[in-house]
Amino acid sequence: MMTGIPSLFFVITFGLLMFISIILFFIIMLRHIFLKQSKLPEVARCYPAEHQSEGMALEKQTIEVGKSIRFRKCTRVRISETGLYLAIRVMYGKRFGFLIPWSEFSHVTETRLYGMNALNLSVGTPEITSIKVYQDLFLRIKPYLSR
Repeated sequence: MMTGIPSLFFVITFGLLMFISIILFFIIMLRHIFLKQSKLPEVARCYPAEHQSEGMALEKQTIEVGKSIRFRKCTRVRISETGLYLAIRVMYGKRFGFLIPWSEFSHVTETRLYGMNALNLSVGTPEITSIKVYQDLFLRIKPYLSR
């Protein structure tokens, strides 16, 4: 009668470990797809920021980077003479900080973000990615774009 309990324990433990392994695999794959779609690593490599730039600081902003990858209230924005600094915390702790010079923005188009008016800014020539911002944030950066 005692032989059934250890084997039941082994089956439950093995099943639980397999379940956790599958969940971790899917999390890692989702993160990989997420980063690839947003092109954040490429943007951070092209526009590295050694430190936060000085300027107007806006916390907990909502933006969209790349193809439908949205960062809702988790982006720190700094607007300065040198460019637009963005600090984005991606799922599970990875942080990206980059400073995009104003001269790198082009092709501003109107769009929507979470059902609200927004503007889409192309980054780089040729375009590396695009950044979608709400209209109120765009009005703050608009004077720097025309320089």
